[in-house]
Amino acid sequence: MKQYTDQLLKIRHELYRMVEEESDRQLEKWGLQTHSGPTWATISMEEVGEVAKAILNCEFEHGSRFEVRAEAIQAASLFLKIAEMYDAEPVVSTVYLAGPIMECSDSEVHNWRDEVIPVIKGKCIDPSRLTPAQDFVNIDKADIASCQVVLANCWKPSPGTSMEIFIANQMNKKVVTVTPRDQVSRWIVHHSDVVFHSLAEAVEHVNQLMSWE
Repeated sequence: MKQYTDQLLKIRHELYRMVEEESDRQLEKWGLQTHSGPTWATISMEEVGEVAKAILNCEFEHGSRFEVRAEAIQAASLFLKIAEMYDAEPVVSTVYLAGPIMECSDSEVHNWRDEVIPVIKGKCIDPSRLTPAQDFVNIDKADIASCQVVLANCWKPSPGTSMEIFIANQMNKKVVTVTPRDQVSRWIVHHSDVVFHSLAEAVEHVNQLMSWE
């Protein structure tokens, strides 16, 4: 079997350039991502798996060495971002933004989240940025476990949002819910700490909770 020798990063400047380009590509494709530590760990393991798969394909399935390089660059970009986040970011209170995603338009999914993220006094976790290919159920559960507050915008009935509220309640998280006056569910009320009929009022309450953390 062919052997490979550590090249000691002799072309480090070229490698750094490729990592920067990959970072820019990811940012353009996915936007600025915010996840909890456990979620970043899960994504990291997925990337490691992709690198390992590319290596084995190259060795045993007539795969391309360029595929190995591409996957390694993607992983390097992710790991350097994680190193930078943990080096620079202070510990802050975190808010999980729950709300309908399935069978919703992009504007229905993202607009209210994009509106509240700059206003909330803390880090926001936006589950809508995950892709269907990712294990989003377990990632969402890990994100809820890592947050202090769940802001649930129940502007329409949603099984997923209802589950997020229930799970947050079982984890003793603060659950701040927004629901239309004509769609108040007793189940939602029972598993929420407080219910508002205005998103602005809910965000104001979340910020008060942030100041108490």
